[in-house]
Amino acid sequence: MFRRLICGVIAASCVALAPAAQAEDPAKIPVLRSRAVQGPPTTFSSAKLTALISSIGEIINEKGVAFITHTAGSGIYCIFPLNSTLIANLNRIAPVVSIDFGTSPNSFVAAQWNSGVRFARACTGNSIEVRTIDFPSLGPRDEGFTIVVP
Repeated sequence: MFRRLICGVIAASCVALAPAAQAEDPAKIPVLRSRAVQGPPTTFSSAKLTALISSIGEIINEKGVAFITHTAGSGIYCIFPLNSTLIANLNRIAPVVSIDFGTSPNSFVAAQWNSGVRFARACTGNSIEVRTIDFPSLGPRDEGFTIVVP
C-alpha cells in the first residue's frame, strides 16, 4: 500500500512538472557541460587538499594547491600546497592518489605517493610527490590522476 502511494505521488509529480518544463524559454535553460571540460567538483569541505591533474601536469580542478611541477616523460609530479599548516606537517600526511581514466592516455598504469621513507624523493621543498608508472615494466609514465589529502 505504502509503496503504491509513493509511486503514485512520484508519477503525479512528474506529470505536474512536465508541462511547466516545456513552457520554459529554451534560451533560459542552462547548458550542461561535460565534466571532461570542467573537471569533477573538488569541494570536499573537510579535505585539506584535492586535485585532478592531467598527464601533462596541468591542474584541471583543485582545492588547496599552489602549483605543480612536472618534467615530461618522468612520471613525477610535485604538488605544492597552499595551506601553511599542511606544509609544516608534510611528514604526517597520507594522501590518497588514483589514476584518472578520463585524463590518462594509457591503460595498465598506477599512481603512487612517495613518502620518501624507503625511496629518495625527486621533489624538493615543501611538496607532495606523486609518481605514475605503467605495467608490467614499472617504468615512469605520464598519466592523469587525482589526489586527496584528508
